[in-house]
Amino acid sequence: MNRRTRALWLPGAFTCLFSYLALAMMVRAGLQPQYVWRASEFGIAGIGFYLPWFFPLPIVGALGAWWSRRAGGTLRERLLAALLPAISIAVLFVIILLAALIVDRHAPVDKMLAAWLLTLLAWSVFPGLGLLLGALPFLGSRPAARHHSAAAQS
Repeated sequence: MNRRTRALWLPGAFTCLFSYLALAMMVRAGLQPQYVWRASEFGIAGIGFYLPWFFPLPIVGALGAWWSRRAGGTLRERLLAALLPAISIAVLFVIILLAALIVDRHAPVDKMLAAWLLTLLAWSVFPGLGLLLGALPFLGSRPAARHHSAAAQS
């Protein structure tokens, strides 16, 4: 297995799997999204959050960044491994927006973009901040694999 797979893709897959499993458990438990802001003047419901889902996200982000650092990941790889769930949701929402703009040509674009931005904020940006919060302690130091090689050279 190459270094990039060990340092980026395995930890990133772990963060995706466990963050989505946590979300699925919240949905399965019957927890409903909490609407924290109603935007009736835009004709949309507002921002819906699965608030309990935010509690495990810093732990998941920390474990992903730690795993990447332990595998010798660079700062960028550790950051991407921790943020991969938020990045993947953002990419999915961009694809959905493009498809909606193509398929539903009669919908007002300003309302569609406002709803899309609010959804992106609730499902990608805020969870990404939770993941980043957990990853922060593992972003400042050098990868663990480099420490071992430096000690072997002395």
